[in-house]
Amino acid sequence: ALEEYDDVDFKIDASGETIYINNKFLKTIHFELINIHGQIVKKYCFDEENIELSLSELDKGAYFMNIIIGDKQMAQKIVVR
Repeated sequence: ALEEYDDVDFKIDASGETIYINNKFLKTIHFELINIHGQIVKKYCFDEENIELSLSELDKGAYFMNIIIGDKQMAQKIVVR
């Protein structure tokens, strides 16, 4: 698992092409994926329970996943292979 965030779990598959989010209590999640140049390349807002985000169309490399849930914020580096 990338990170456990209260009642929300984040996982990325071994290829680095898909992020899985389990939003157990249906909280509103604001999600941004930011490249190494600081540009937002993906931006979502969702409140579903099970979310699957494909990263396959992105260039290979490092990105930062910025997640905001309520008044809490988390940043996590991920690598798309």
